[in-house]
Amino acid sequence: MPTDIIIVDEEPAVARALARELKMCGVLARTFTKEVEAFEALRTESAAVLVYELRSEALHEGLEFLARVMKHAPQVARCGSSTQAKFIEPSILMPVRLSHLLNKPWTANDLDALKRLAAAPRAELDDTH
Repeated sequence: MPTDIIIVDEEPAVARALARELKMCGVLARTFTKEVEAFEALRTESAAVLVYELRSEALHEGLEFLARVMKHAPQVARCGSSTQAKFIEPSILMPVRLSHLLNKPWTANDLDALKRLAAAPRAELDDTH
């Protein structure tokens, strides 16, 4: 079964919890704690969505990673996840064209957004970025 969503979070339990919630919605997700492993999975699998934890203390590095994903896998919808999402200045995120920003803890609306992104045809994703 192909992976729909790749989740990168430094806390494995948080990533696994999101993956379980998505599985209950019929969406298959793989979890990673390291960017390099997630990036390789994005190159070798047909995932439609990347959910990446944006930490305030490492926001610059996170944005660099998302920019690299945008360059090498433009068909993948990029989503941020953060406990501080409501405090992140939207203009900082514009260069990496996030499709969705989840505020931890995520809501039913966040799960619905991820499910829609995972099911969207790739051409449709390209039009929304």
